[in-house]
Amino acid sequence: MSASVTANGDSADRRTSITNSDAVTSTTLRWQIGLLHQSGKFLTAEQFGFKLNISGTLLKKRQIWSLYPDPQQQNLFSLKSNLSKFLSTDKDGNVTCESDDIGEDEKFILEFNDNPAENKWALRSEKYGFYLQGD
Repeated sequence: MSASVTANGDSADRRTSITNSDAVTSTTLRWQIGLLHQSGKFLTAEQFGFKLNISGTLLKKRQIWSLYPDPQQQNLFSLKSNLSKFLSTDKDGNVTCESDDIGEDEKFILEFNDNPAENKWALRSEKYGFYLQGD
């Protein structure tokens, strides 16, 4: 899988919650979203081996990602799966979901499309500059 999956604001499950029990920060605004690929399927976190694929046709537990803002920089976010693992990229553009903690490889810049009619978002690796998109 190369690095990329496009988040679609219309199709995303945009529930917002405030939590004090999460280990990421003591008080965090957390959005739960689905990452929709151009094929119309969602990024899925597999339970066995923490593998990723683009196979979900509906937003279920394995297709919902928690978007955590970086407390230091307003436009940086990390994505956590329902398995409590963070989405990561590497220098070669590979995407994995095996990290227990947020480091430089787990930070993404959330970019918005300038065309309001499309209402789409894009996620770009802060460290490597790759956009998330699946093959």
